Amino acid sequence: MHNEKMAPELLPFQFALVESVMRLISSREHMIETKKLSDTDERFNINIYKMEVERVKFVMKSYLRARLAKIERHIVYIIEKDRSELLSESEKIFAFNILE
Repeated sequence: MHNEKMAPELLPFQFALVESVMRLISSREHMIETKKLSDTDERFNINIYKMEVERVKFVMKSYLRARLAKIERHIVYIIEKDRSELLSESEKIFAFNILE
């Protein structure tokens, strides 16, 4: 994900990575919601888990924001050179909405 921010051009969308991270976020959030809070140590651990989930969400959003910024900047190149294989389905919709 860090590579996307540093690369000057749009890299291929990381479907497997994004899907697995989103699945892990969801399962961790579910675990946090269902955890019984009986003592101070458990509350502390839950707070640590919540912070970690928020950190991972931030990284994921940063990755997606970097991609959207590159799509906006290089939309003509992406469309003219038919580089749509680099985009996810949502990004393709976003790109074509920009052109309209």
